[in-house]
Amino acid sequence: MSLSIERRGLEPVPASERRGRPRDQFTLWFAANLGFPAWALGLIAVGLGMNLRDAVIAIVVGNLVGAALVALPAALGPETGLPQLPLSRVAFGHRGTYVPAGLNVLATLGWFTVNTILGAQALAQLLGGDLPLALLLLTAVQVTLAMWGHDLIHRVERYAAVVLLVLFLVMTRVLAPGLGPSELKTAAGGLGPFLLATAIIASYLFSWAPYAADYSRYLPASVGRARPGWYAFAGSFIATTWVEVLGALTAVRAPGLSPIVALAHVMGPLKPYALVAVVLGTITANVLNVYTGATSALTLDLRTSRARMALIFGLAGLVLAFLGARGFDSDYENFLLLISYWVAPWIAIMLAEFYGSHGREDGARPAVIRPFGRRALLAFGLGVASAVPFMNQGLYEGPVARLLGGGDVGYYVAFIVAYAVYRLARPRAEAPAAALSAPPGSPAP
Repeated sequence: MSLSIERRGLEPVPASERRGRPRDQFTLWFAANLGFPAWALGLIAVGLGMNLRDAVIAIVVGNLVGAALVALPAALGPETGLPQLPLSRVAFGHRGTYVPAGLNVLATLGWFTVNTILGAQALAQLLGGDLPLALLLLTAVQVTLAMWGHDLIHRVERYAAVVLLVLFLVMTRVLAPGLGPSELKTAAGGLGPFLLATAIIASYLFSWAPYAADYSRYLPASVGRARPGWYAFAGSFIATTWVEVLGALTAVRAPGLSPIVALAHVMGPLKPYALVAVVLGTITANVLNVYTGATSALTLDLRTSRARMALIFGLAGLVLAFLGARGFDSDYENFLLLISYWVAPWIAIMLAEFYGSHGREDGARPAVIRPFGRRALLAFGLGVASAVPFMNQGLYEGPVARLLGGGDVGYYVAFIVAYAVYRLARPRAEAPAAALSAPPGSPAP
């Protein structure tokens, strides 16, 4: 891989520029998920009232679902050479893709803000309590890496994966020994908390799905789908499951404390090592948020370069991080739930398009696309609407969720409805409108 600044925007990567190895998908998704946001999910799972055993089961089930929904889109990058949101134009149309692209801009900006707050809290402890300085330093590093682009991101994630592996092995050595029967079998919370915890766990991981092909599209088309997909699955599943179980152990050992305070409490004299892991994990996750946030914004036909958009995105996230540095704990759970309702039907439509009965593995997609993919937009809208009765998040609890004791299955319902509608609705004949390979910033006719 070259370490030169990436010049390419949204256009397909030609065969002459293809490079990298399928196993790079493992290190990228392993490093991106081996961080404190996933750790905090383990605390949340136990905080919902479940015992440690049930929390671990929810973590495993949720991550199996989430990792599969990251792997399948990641596998499409090599055959198309396109970033993930521009690839959505095949189903949604050129202008129709403004809907998921705009939502993904908001989601990536939200994730950047949440992660930066967490990482800055840890960095501030290492710097003697200076939170504003920590926010500035973290943002500068993350935005610089994202502006540099694809190859440097993969290189940093590869080395960071090794460092994070060592740091989290140390934390595992501190947390794992000495668990007694009472810690494993405290009072269980029932079906509702289990379903809610599984939904939160899955939503964290499959919220990466709109990013996935951004980091596999430079791979040679000859690698196919299977190897990049399996490496992406393994990297994301292993990292999130491991870290979330550590978070659940932390919640058992330090109940009722906020995430950073609980971490410091359980790590004792090894607290500085844990804080370094939090900071590094923030960087490995957030560089993807900035990079994909920029490509998603360019999908809205904004006329600027990828690097300049990454800078604008990072500055906006810094402002939000300054404003949202307080009141994290409750906001994090609500944010995780809220942002994922649109992701599930979007994934369903993409899988129906590329993995359905007419899906092709030879990259033979249409050379031109329509302004609006009415079938996709219909399926997307019905999918999101179908989730409403099943939702359970801070602002609203649907009637079905109440019957389930607070359990949230809205994501799964949205996925099933969107997939079924997209597969069953008859495609309408529409005149093609815009080339799939149109350069970034080119307007749709």
